[in-house]
Amino acid sequence: MTMANKRAEHRAKREKGFLKKISKWGVALALLVQPQKKRQLKRALKEKFYADNSNVFARDSLLIDNIPFEQCAALARPPTRNTAANKRLAVYSVYFGSSANKTLGEVPVPTGVDHYFISNNQEVLRRAAALGWIPRLLDLEVSGNVILSAHQSKIPKALPHRFAFLKDYRYLLYLDDKIRLDSHAFTGLISVLESSGAPLALKRHPSLDSNILEEFGEAMLQVRYRAQSKQIITYVTEELGSGYRLDSGRLFVTGIILRDMTHPEVNNINELWYSHILRCGIECQIAFDFVAQRYPNIAELPSDIG
Repeated sequence: MTMANKRAEHRAKREKGFLKKISKWGVALALLVQPQKKRQLKRALKEKFYADNSNVFARDSLLIDNIPFEQCAALARPPTRNTAANKRLAVYSVYFGSSANKTLGEVPVPTGVDHYFISNNQEVLRRAAALGWIPRLLDLEVSGNVILSAHQSKIPKALPHRFAFLKDYRYLLYLDDKIRLDSHAFTGLISVLESSGAPLALKRHPSLDSNILEEFGEAMLQVRYRAQSKQIITYVTEELGSGYRLDSGRLFVTGIILRDMTHPEVNNINELWYSHILRCGIECQIAFDFVAQRYPNIAELPSDIG
């Protein structure tokens, strides 16, 4: 072997040894850094979770005078299903928030009755339109904060009389966006209001008895309600101080609400409920149970629907 070949072989061994050391250092470094990256990722996810479920946010946009009701416009020309002569009933549902948290069901809505979907999220509205809903955009901030988004959803839920396109209907049926009802059920629901003369009707809670503390205890199992626990406690304490009761006699669920929009009390109930939601927070069933103590003529829907 020539001297040149020996030098080349020695250089190759030296380079191979160096690369081997570098490889070992790389593995050691990766093992050292990887847990740190995992901790950083875990910390970032935790911070995002708390930010998304924070009860600290500007509330000015939730005040009635600041809500752009008149700007709640259709994304596209709505299909013509009802005429002025038969606008007896409209169904509506809502979703507010980011697309990542959307809860809209994938079942097409029944034909023959106008179904409106109100949201601040255009992607969700396009999906709703594909399922047969008439999409209406309420121009409010789209936020990743689930509590702010839930507060926004209470606007049309509690205040349908503020939306011009709903004013022509005698009856309005609010449905949680995860609930679907067969159109054959609509006539039976309306008969509840016709026979009772009530301004609105809801279902009794299927599992809780008559004490609002039961509703509070169940709510605390969910993160978004726990974030507002102090606010809820303050609200409940204020209501008790005003003479209202925890053992109200009946607790309601607010996933299905049928309103007679011609009843002289319905708008007052809507406005009062919304004002209580601003005080209580997004657990609007607790707020409604205190409002209902002021209106004993609220009717009950059949327990076997929805």
